[in-house]
Formats: sequence, structure tokens, C-alpha cells
Amino acid sequence: MLKHYLRDTRSEGETFAVFLDFMSLPQKPRSETDNVLFGRALAGLSDWYSHPRTIVFKITALPAGYPDGFVFDEGSTPNTADYGGRGWCFMESSVSNMVKSSALVLDISKFTGESSSNYGTGPAHECVAGRAPPLTKEDFWEQLQRKSFTSKKADVPTVAELYNAAVDARLARATKLDYSDLGWGDAEAIAVSKLLASPVMAVLNTLYLDGNKIGDEGAKAIADALKYNAVLKLNTLWVDSSIGKHPQLVAACRAKGVELTSI
Repeated sequence: MLKHYLRDTRSEGETFAVFLDFMSLPQKPRSETDNVLFGRALAGLSDWYSHPRTIVFKITALPAGYPDGFVFDEGSTPNTADYGGRGWCFMESSVSNMVKSSALVLDISKFTGESSSNYGTGPAHECVAGRAPPLTKEDFWEQLQRKSFTSKKADVPTVAELYNAAVDARLARATKLDYSDLGWGDAEAIAVSKLLASPVMAVLNTLYLDGNKIGDEGAKAIADALKYNAVLKLNTLWVDSSIGKHPQLVAACRAKGVELTSI
């Protein structure tokens, strides 16, 4: 897959570091040295996924027939939850969606290999994963309670801490967020509005929401967020013409000094 990707993006001959999640971290049983390395690696785990320039590969489909035909450690139970239902995957996917370009988050499960030999038709194009809107720390915590973990008692607080660190490192420092052309509707716009209403978004000045399918409810939610967040320094908001003249959104932008641009 990596070779196909390099060929598709004309990156052959360049040097890349590759982090393979579970396989790149020392697993149990661990020595004292392994424990130190594991702790240091775990503390920076969300940086790999959330960084705006890293490329994230996701595998959202389980192997055919799983768990039949697979060997598991004695006493262990195979995790049959789907990708979205797995806590660690949920965190890694969520932080990957925060600030990086959608073109840098790829779903290997979409890869066919049928057109991978030609530039512009391989995995960099057919495997674009799409994205969910970023969640507030509170909404992430609430959804996390319903996810599957091997050791829920230990993993939930760890995963939440990693997500919170990514929010503080990426979203809290973001001056521009581009969520255009994602096919989002009102539900996603409402999620974005919760983020806009939170004090973490103190330095954001440009937000792109054009190319989506946001309607009346989404426009109202965004307008309310602009109206009530005193620390938000948004200067420019890009939206589709379908809500570019929405009265509440227009009024909120005018009151806040936000340039509302519709396409």
C-alpha cells in the first residue's frame, strides 16, 4: 500500500518515517526499558495522528471471516466491534480529522489496486476516507463511554487524555480550519457550532464550510455560537449560497465583525 501511495503521489525516492501503531510500541510482556519507551511513545501518540502534515492510513474493515481462522492468546476474547466502535480507533480517527487536509487521511479498506499504476488514480485518490467534525472534549468523553476496549478501566482515561492533548495542541492553536466539500449537513454543522462556542477556539480567524449541505438548523447553530462566544476572533466565514443570506447567520456575522462569504 505504501509503495502504491508513493507512486501515486510521485513521492518515490523520498524518505519517510512510518509508525505502525500497535507494532511500533513494545507490547506485554515488557521489560523495564520497554516500559519507559512505551510510556514516552504513548504520551506523544496523538501528535502522530493530529499533526497537519502526517499521512494517516486507516483500516476500517475487519479481515474476511474474522474471528474465525484466527489464533488468540489463551483466556483472551476476540474484539468483534467494528472500526467506529473501537475506542482507540475512535480517538486516532478523531484527532486525525481535526486540522489536516482530508487528502491526508486514507482508508486502506477502499483500495482496489486495479488502477494503482497510473498517477492520479491510485490510493491517494480512491482511498480518501472522509471525515467527521471535531468534537468538544465533553462530547468526545460522552461518546467514548460507548466504545469497546480491551481494558476499559485503564484505557478510557488514557484515550481521553490523548484526545484532550490534541485539542489543546491543534484546535486551540488553529487560525484556519478548512471543512469545505465534505458533504456535511445540519448534524455536522451543529457539532462544529459546539466547537465554535467553546473557549478553546480563541485564535481561529478563518473557517471554510462551503461545499456542504448545511440547512436552516445548522445555520442557526453556527449563528448562536458566533453570538455567544466572547473570545472567538473569527474574521472570515465561507459558506454555500444556500445559507449565505440566512438572516440569523447574517446578523450574527455582522454583530461579530465576521466577513460572510458565500459561494
